[in-house]
Formats: sequence, C-alpha cells, structure tokens
Amino acid sequence: MASTRAGIHDRGNGLRLLLPVVIGLLMQFGLGQYAWAQQPVRGQNVLEREHPDYAPIGARLGAFTFDPYIGGSLLFDDNVFFTPSHRTADMISRVTFGLRTRADARDLSLRLDTGGDIVRYLETTSQNYEEAHFSLDGRYDVDPGLALIGQVEAFRIAQPRDAVDAVNSLTPTIYYDTHASVGVVKNSGRFNASATAIYQRIQYEDSEGINHTTIDNGPLDRNQYIFDGLVGYNYAGYNNAFIRFQGNIRDYPISVNAAGLRDSSKGFALTVGADFDFGGVITGRLAVGYEQQAYDDPSIGTPRGPLVNLDVLWNPTQLTSITGTVNYDFEEAIKDASPGYWRTYVSAGITHELQRNVLLLGRLDYLNRRFVTSPEVDNQFAAMIGGRYLIDNGLTLDSRYQFRIQRTTGGGSDYLVNTVFIQLRKTF
Repeated sequence: MASTRAGIHDRGNGLRLLLPVVIGLLMQFGLGQYAWAQQPVRGQNVLEREHPDYAPIGARLGAFTFDPYIGGSLLFDDNVFFTPSHRTADMISRVTFGLRTRADARDLSLRLDTGGDIVRYLETTSQNYEEAHFSLDGRYDVDPGLALIGQVEAFRIAQPRDAVDAVNSLTPTIYYDTHASVGVVKNSGRFNASATAIYQRIQYEDSEGINHTTIDNGPLDRNQYIFDGLVGYNYAGYNNAFIRFQGNIRDYPISVNAAGLRDSSKGFALTVGADFDFGGVITGRLAVGYEQQAYDDPSIGTPRGPLVNLDVLWNPTQLTSITGTVNYDFEEAIKDASPGYWRTYVSAGITHELQRNVLLLGRLDYLNRRFVTSPEVDNQFAAMIGGRYLIDNGLTLDSRYQFRIQRTTGGGSDYLVNTVFIQLRKTF
C-alpha cells in the first residue's frame, strides 16, 4: 500500500503568507458578540459543545429528522507528493455533499449518513478523485439496561500519498472499506459489559504505474474478523474501571505479497484501565496492556509488546478545553518485508471560545514509527492553528494552517509540507 502527493513555488509562497491573514480577517467579521459559555456538559470539549442559536434547522417527518449538507473547500498544499526536494505545489478544491437522517422511537434509534466528495487539483489534474460513504447504525433497547447495537458502513477512499504502505502509483489509489458489526450492551447497577463482533472487507482497485503499466493491488485485499469485549465496574461517581479483550483474524486471500511473504495473521490485545473524572474538570481514559500479532510467515514472526492509551480532557474554564493523548501500540502497515511498526504518538490541543460564534484551535503532534523486521525509523512533527466561525443556522466557516515535517532513517523518505485550508459548509 503506498501514498502519493505532489511547481508553483513563487505563487505558493505568496499564498502561504496571504491566506492566514485573509482567514484571520474573515473570522473577525462576527456579530460582535461577547464570548458566552453554553451550559457545559461533563467531559465535553468546547469544540463539541452545542450552539442552539447556530444549529441546523433540519426537517421532520414523523419520527425522522433529515439534515442534508453541502460544503466547499480549498486547500493549498506546497508538497502534494511528499517529496524531499523539487516539491510540487497545487490548489485543491473539494465539494462535499450528503444527507444525515435520524429516527428516535421509544425503544429504537437509527442514524444514517451518506454522501460523497469530489476532489479536483488545479494543475496536477492526474490526481483528481472521488470518494463516497454510507453509514447506518442503530440501537434497540430490549429492557432497561440491556440493548442491542449494530452498524453497517461502506467507504470509497483515495489512499493518502503519505500513508506508510502507500502504492507508488501515478494516479490515486482507490480502495473500498466495508464493515458490519453487531453487539450487545448491558448495564446492571455498578457493573457494565459489552460485546461486539465485527467483519471488515478491504478491497483495492488496480492503479497506474510508470509508463502506463497496471499495478495489481490484489495482494492488499483482505478480510478481517474482530471480537471486542469489555467488562467494567463503576466504583465511584463517574469513575469506571474495566478490562477489555480484542481479538482479530486477518485473512489475505492472495497467499503471498509482492515480497513473497504471507501476510495473514491472528492477534489479540488485552488491556485494563479506567475512565476517570476529577470534578468534571479533568476527565479521560487510561488503558495499559499487552498485544501480539502472529503472522503465518515465520520470517515475519510475532510482534508482541506492551500497549498504552491515554486520553485526557481538561476544561480549566467554560470557554477553554485542553486535550492530551499518549499512545504506544503496534500498527499493521504491510511495507516490503515489514508487517508494520510500533507507534509512539503524543498530541496536545487547545480550543478556546473567543466569542459565542468564534472558536480558536491549536494542536501539536509528535509521531515515532519503529518498523518490525526493518531498520526504518520515522519521526514526524506537526503543528496546526485554525478557527471555526458559526455564521448562521448550520452555516460554518472553518480554516486552518498546518506545518508537518518528517525525518527518517533506514529507508523512509524525508519531507516537509505546509497546508492552508478553508471550508464553507451548510447543514440544512
């Protein structure tokens, strides 16, 4: 699997300097309202808080609510192919459209989201692509404290060119991700439990290689079977301790990949952890455990080791949220003779409600990848600043600037990329 992004250097530098200024000015064209805190919800980021005065109106038909949406965005990217030198810059437009529907009855709730994206490049038109999505999930309450849940999703996705396992194709690599799940949730006094079974199918289209050859991406197709079970105990207030088991079977129908290896495997992850809440001001989840993935090919072996997942939300005031994430785990990404990498990811973000309808955003990220059976080590740093302007009912303007740099040893690719993004979106 491999990624692709790709000059317009003089014009690109000017846009990179000008657009943040223009976006900043646009965001100040608010209604002059003072910052105003909505009634806070325990454990909720300011970014996710409801703003009733700016919420979509929607349409109702019986128990159903319909919220169609449409959006348009522009992205300036100064390195669309993620190359270490001779960078190619371009302006990328995206049209997003879709429909969200929900139905709420006494014992049954359903949610539907379907739509698509049309992406066009101004100059590197060979990178144009379309995406689509369909998602339906539901919940049926059998008895108080006992519910059945289910979900069906299907996506048509263009593989990002900076993906670890990106296909080195001239045109975007398209794949389809389809999965279905069914589960049960039980809450009984202080005890709670859930169990979910998931089937996932990933299938790739062939893509175009050098000299207009065809790249056979069949070896990347796979089926995945997953079981996820959790048992928890609410020991005080909003604090909940749990133990979780996740098992998987990954089946690649084509027996060997391009490197002559068998990628099919079986694995599991066992974690213990807790959801914590300190007065509603600091909330989050910590989970630690052990995971392993046993591959059919003995030359790949069995990556195994500890895993850590920490997510923290701190709301020092009703107008400000600070988030933090620390992850250490194994990520599968078939690349040459390596099945994947051990990932260390650290992120810190902040959201501030400057005005009732203006939010400011910032985030810092660090990612380290250490590949199994490979000397490659990647280090990636990223910084983002942006904002959200709520204009009217369901009408939102989003903007952001992001800087990202990767430095690698042992076979990876160095790159530096700057992007400026602006989007106008309307939900009816």
